[in-house]
Amino acid sequence: MKNQGNLHKKGDLLDKIITYSPPELGKSIEVSFFLHEPKEINSQVLGLKNNALLVVDGNLDKTKVDLVLSLINKYVKKISVYKLDCGSKDLTRVRKIWDKMIQAHPDVVIALGGGTTCDLVGFAASCYHRGLDHIFFPTTLLSMIDASIGGKTGIDFGGVKNSIGQVHYALESYCIFPFLETLKYEELISGFSEVIKAGMLFDEKLIQLIEKLPPTFKISYSWFVAVSRGAELKAKISEKSFSQRSKLLYGHNIGHGFETLDSIHRRHGDCVSIGMNYELALGVVANLVNKDIWNRQNRLLNKFGLPVFIPKITNFEKIKKKMRQYKLYKDNTYLFVIPSILLYEPPP
Repeated sequence: MKNQGNLHKKGDLLDKIITYSPPELGKSIEVSFFLHEPKEINSQVLGLKNNALLVVDGNLDKTKVDLVLSLINKYVKKISVYKLDCGSKDLTRVRKIWDKMIQAHPDVVIALGGGTTCDLVGFAASCYHRGLDHIFFPTTLLSMIDASIGGKTGIDFGGVKNSIGQVHYALESYCIFPFLETLKYEELISGFSEVIKAGMLFDEKLIQLIEKLPPTFKISYSWFVAVSRGAELKAKISEKSFSQRSKLLYGHNIGHGFETLDSIHRRHGDCVSIGMNYELALGVVANLVNKDIWNRQNRLLNKFGLPVFIPKITNFEKIKKKMRQYKLYKDNTYLFVIPSILLYEPPP
C-alpha cells in the first residue's frame, strides 16, 4: 500500500490520505479523511467526468448536501441530484437508482450517505453499463471505515444479508469527520465496533489508543486518528488475496446470524460487537487465545456501550439456521475467524 496515511496539514485542514491498490483492480484507490470541513477536494476521477448523478440519503440535512455540491461543482458540468427514500438494501431501491441512471445518463455516480446508501449505489453502479465509476461521501462512522473501503457491494435478498453483490471499488472516498456530529450516539458508536475489530485483528497500538479515548465521542484529534487508522488497516488488508481478506469477517458469522434473525432492525455494528464477544470466547475455549485478551476486548466494547450478549429469549437454533445461509458455512461446518495476532500479552 502506498500509504500517504500520515497526518499532514494542507492549508487550514488536517487531512489523512490513504492510497491502496487491490491486486485485481490494476489501479489505486484513494480515501481522504478531513478533520474539518474541506473547502475543496483534489479529485482525479471527477476531473475526467462531465455528467454526475449524486444519490443522497433522504435523511440527510441540507447543509451536508450543499457542502458536497460545492465540492463537486468545481469539476463536473452537469449534476443530477436524486434523494433516495429511506429503507432496506433491497432490489426495489436498486431499481429506483437504475431508473434515475437511465434518465440522467451519468458518466459517474456519487453516493452521499451511510453504509446502506453506499452499498446500494455501489451495487447499482457495478451493473449499470457493465460498470460505472463511482465515488463515496460517507456520512456515518461505519460507512467511513467499512462500506467505503474494500469494494464490496451488496443487497439483502431472500432474507439473507448481502446475499447478492459484486466487488466494485469506489475509486475515491471523502470522509468528512464533522458529518458525524449530527448522528445519534447509539448510531455513531455502533460503527466503532469495526474500529475495535481492526485493532484486535492487526494493531496493538490502535488498541492502546482506543483504551485512552474518552468514552463519549467528539470531533477531536485522538478520535480522528483512531477512526482513520481503522480505515487504513482495512485498506491494507484489501491489498491481500481474497482468502486473507476473510480475516475482516471476525465477529460477522454469529453477528450476521443475529442481525438477520427476523424482521427486527438491528444495527450492524452492534451485531458485530456481539459476534466478536462470542467468537473470541470460542478461541478461549479452544485454547487459541488467552482469556485475558477476551476480557480486554470486552472491556473496550463495554466502555463505549456496545452490546456483547445475545438476549436470553433468543432462539439459538434459529441463529444457527441463519448462519448456515452465510458464506462462513461450508461442508456442514461453521467457520470462524480467530485472529492469531491476539496471542500477545496485554500491556501492564
